[in-house]
Amino acid sequence: MRSVSFAAVAAGSILTCSVVLGAAELIPANVTAGQSLEAPASIKLGTAAPSGGLLITLTSSDPSMLLLSLRPDAAGSRTINIRVAEASSVSPEFFVQALGNSGTVTYTASAPGYENGTGTVTLGRSAILIASPFGFGRPLQTAAGTLTSRIIVSSALLDSTGNLVSEQPVRGGLSVAVDVTSSSAAVGTIAESPLTIGGGASHAATEFQPVSPGETTLAVNVPAGFSAPAQFAKVIAAVRLPGMTMIDEVTIGQNLEMPGNLLLGRPAPPGGLELTLTSSDASLLLLSTGMTSPGSKSITITIPEGGRSAGYCLQALGNSGTATYTVSAPGYLGRTGKVTLSPSGVFLGIYGPPDEAEYFRQESADVAHGFVLNLSGHRSMPLTIYTTKLDPIHHRGADVTLQPLRAGLSLQVTLTNSNPTVGAIASTVTIPGGSSEALVGEFTASEAGSTIISVVTPEGFTTAGNSTSFKAVVRP
Repeated sequence: MRSVSFAAVAAGSILTCSVVLGAAELIPANVTAGQSLEAPASIKLGTAAPSGGLLITLTSSDPSMLLLSLRPDAAGSRTINIRVAEASSVSPEFFVQALGNSGTVTYTASAPGYENGTGTVTLGRSAILIASPFGFGRPLQTAAGTLTSRIIVSSALLDSTGNLVSEQPVRGGLSVAVDVTSSSAAVGTIAESPLTIGGGASHAATEFQPVSPGETTLAVNVPAGFSAPAQFAKVIAAVRLPGMTMIDEVTIGQNLEMPGNLLLGRPAPPGGLELTLTSSDASLLLLSTGMTSPGSKSITITIPEGGRSAGYCLQALGNSGTATYTVSAPGYLGRTGKVTLSPSGVFLGIYGPPDEAEYFRQESADVAHGFVLNLSGHRSMPLTIYTTKLDPIHHRGADVTLQPLRAGLSLQVTLTNSNPTVGAIASTVTIPGGSSEALVGEFTASEAGSTIISVVTPEGFTTAGNSTSFKAVVRP
C-alpha cells in the first residue's frame, strides 16, 4: 500500500491529511505444464511501466517442482529477472518449467512500487506421442518398396485420464531420447532411432521404410519423467503390394478405339516388369499394344527396369452396356477397369469436325450445314469424313467425341451428291484402322445451282444425329 500526505488551511490553522492509495498490481499468469515440459507465461501490470522501464523479479516457491526461464531452450532456475518496456502493461514472455506431475505450485512477481503478485502453475502428466503423416490416431497405409513415410514423435500435456490436452515443448536444459520401434521388421523398418527432442522443441521425426506386405505396429518408449498415454502411443502401419493406375470409366464407340496408359506405384524392378491385360469379354472389348495393332482378348506389355508407365489400346466391339478388363503383374496389386460401350457413327466436316456445341445443344445440331461457292471466284471446298462415338440417346457427336477406327479394320464410306451437275465430289473414301478421319477431297463447282452432299452410314455404325449432310450452293 502507499500513503500520500497533503496540507490545507482551515479557520486560520493548518491541517495535515494522509490518504492511503492502493499500490499498482502485478498479475502473473496461471498456467498448466506437463512434467518435464514447459509453458509460456507473462505478467500483466495494473499500471503501465514507468519511465525507463520496470524490472520484475520472478521467484518459484518450490524449485524442486517449478523452474523459470527467459528462453524456451534455456535451463530454468528458481529466480529470474524480466524487464518490461516503458509504458508497456504486459511483460515479455517467459517460461515455467514443470518438474512434477500433480498438484500446484506458485511463483511470485515483485517490482519496486508495485504490489507483489502470485501465479499458480498446475502440474500435469506428460507423454511422448507418435503420429503418422496423417496425424495422431491415423493409420499409415503405404506400399512395399515405395518411398518412406514421415513418422513424428511429440511431447504433450495429458489430462488426469491420460488423454491428450495439447502439445508442449520439452523444458529448456533437458533432452529426451525417444526409441521408435516397429513390431515387424519384415514389414517395415524405422530409419533412425532413438530420436532426440531437445529443450524448447516439441517434436522430432524419423522415416518408416516399407519392406513387404503386412501390418506392423510403430510405438515409442516411455522416457523417465513421462507417463504412458491413454491414446496415440502407437501407429498401425499397413503395407500392401504397390498398385498401379489405368484407364477406367471411359466410353468407346463401336468399332472404335482409344489409347490407354498404365502408371506403376513403384518403378519396375531389375530386369523389367511384365504386365498382362485381359478383357472380360472378347466379343465386346479387345486390347492391343498400340493404336495400329489389331486387338485380342489378352496382351502382354513390358515396362523396363526403373520405368513407371506403358501405353496400350482399348477397342470396342459392342455398342451398348459395359465391359471390364484387368491388369496383373507379379509383386503388384492388380486392377480392373470399366469401359462403357456406345454407338458410333460418321459425319462430315469443313476445315475440321463439327463444333462441340452440336453435341451439347440440339438447336446447334439442327442449324442448316453448308457452304457457298462462286463460279467467278473460289470454286472448290475440301470435305473430310470423321469417325466418332455417339451419345447413346440423341446420337450426336462433335470434335470432342472423335475416336479412331479400331486397328484391323478398314472402313469404306460412301457419299451421295443429289445434283452432280452443280459440282463433283468423290463418291467413296476409305478410313484406315488407327485413324479418325479421311479427306474426301474437294467439291468442285461446275454450274450455278445447289446440291446436297450426304454421307451414307456404313454397316456396323449408327446414323449420326448431326452433320451428315451439307448443302452446297454455287453462284454465278
